[in-house]
Amino acid sequence: MLWVSSLGVPVIPAAGVGLLLAAGFLLLGSGTDTDVAAGTESSPESLEKVGSGGALAGWNGAVAGTLFLVTALGCGFLAWRTATPPHFVGGVSGTGTVTLERPWGRMRALLLDLPQGRFLLFVSPFGGHREGDLLSVQGYAEPLERGSGSLDMRPFWWARGVRAVLRPYSVRNEGVSGASLAAWRSVLRRHILLELPRRVRGHLLAAWLGGRDPTLAELHRRWGTSHLLAVSGFHVGLVAALVWVLLGKRRLGMFLAGGLVWGYALLAGAGPSALRAAAMVQLFLTGAFLGRKSGVTNAVAVVAAGLLLWRPWWFQDVGWRLSVTAVLVLGAYADLLGRRDAGEPGGKEESVLSVARQGIAAGLLAWVATAGISASVFGPVPLAGVLVNMVAIPVFAVLLPLASLAALPVLLGLPGGGYAAGAMEWLFLWWEKGADGAATLLSASLEWSWLLGGGTVFLVTALVLGSCGIGRGRTFLISIILSGSVMAFSGA
Repeated sequence: MLWVSSLGVPVIPAAGVGLLLAAGFLLLGSGTDTDVAAGTESSPESLEKVGSGGALAGWNGAVAGTLFLVTALGCGFLAWRTATPPHFVGGVSGTGTVTLERPWGRMRALLLDLPQGRFLLFVSPFGGHREGDLLSVQGYAEPLERGSGSLDMRPFWWARGVRAVLRPYSVRNEGVSGASLAAWRSVLRRHILLELPRRVRGHLLAAWLGGRDPTLAELHRRWGTSHLLAVSGFHVGLVAALVWVLLGKRRLGMFLAGGLVWGYALLAGAGPSALRAAAMVQLFLTGAFLGRKSGVTNAVAVVAAGLLLWRPWWFQDVGWRLSVTAVLVLGAYADLLGRRDAGEPGGKEESVLSVARQGIAAGLLAWVATAGISASVFGPVPLAGVLVNMVAIPVFAVLLPLASLAALPVLLGLPGGGYAAGAMEWLFLWWEKGADGAATLLSASLEWSWLLGGGTVFLVTALVLGSCGIGRGRTFLISIILSGSVMAFSGA
């Protein structure tokens, strides 16, 4: 429904399209994938197979009805939420904390939490206001405006809880708000910017606080590894894995891992991708605590649906869509491998070569699945990302924790702490040389086309449905319907 609405279809018709698609998919996906011809087998095993198939078909019908009802309620709620965004008009006065500060064209955008809610302020870049500052303001609140460009930025701010734009009559800085999270972020950002070498500074600013170094961002864009600078499942998973390794599978370790993951997500700016990843990690930790195994595909679906029901405008966030799509594809591929291994007797152990092939295939699938979204928003996607990402993921899984440890002595003011940070700067420099070489060898790029968009949707749909156990025929038909819809809406 949200995808159809993002194409410009009004909210109510988009909800109807969502219901029709849900009904069609449930009907196509219902029943069993095992066809047993009556009379061709008369053994007790075949009779038991037929009996279980009939029970499964009845169970699927009940589940399909329940899922359709839940989908109908969800589409109705999303239609209502999307049609009634946050709104506030009138005079505003009070004192609040700056929870976010970022560049916005020639101005600085501030998110200010006041007793009346969260408001957006545009101030001069020379005003000196930072995250964690207490501002006493008086002004008038107006609804968010679409703007003169083709890109509507209102969903970006609605997704972050903004009620209106505040046009201030007066702004007075009352100083730092104390031990607030925003104040800690501001202090940490200042130390990182002033005390660490350039490459270490840029990567830790992104990994710790969700910040952005323009020079570093341009380099990663050229290599096709921009996702490494956006706090997402990769970074959150590293935090959880380190805690898990240090404390083991004890209950204390699970509790601490959950707390640290949520603390890290909030420290990094509580972006949509970080919250999605933290919620997924929490689901897996809860499942491990209860002795239940969680499926990745189901976890992605539950967390994404829950967050969108909270704030549906997150769907318009490109980082959200890229993150969810990549994790959905990787999770579906992992579930497919799990279903295949479960069907093999004896639990055959995977060889190193087989694991390497699966890792390469997973990386390729994630890249292809997200290439369409990236190309439609950011322009041509460098093909070098296919090769570089195969190395970048394991390399940065080591470099980022090492850089974090190496930066601590400098940030804590310990004597001689600069040596470790300098060594990490040297390692990042060598990584840049290798990535630049790969980007030079493979300088071609992939541009957006309706065929790319349709192919991306076909791949994602086929993987997800296959991981859910739906037969190949139905999977192919549903994937064709969805990919054809994308190509039709794209003007093919």
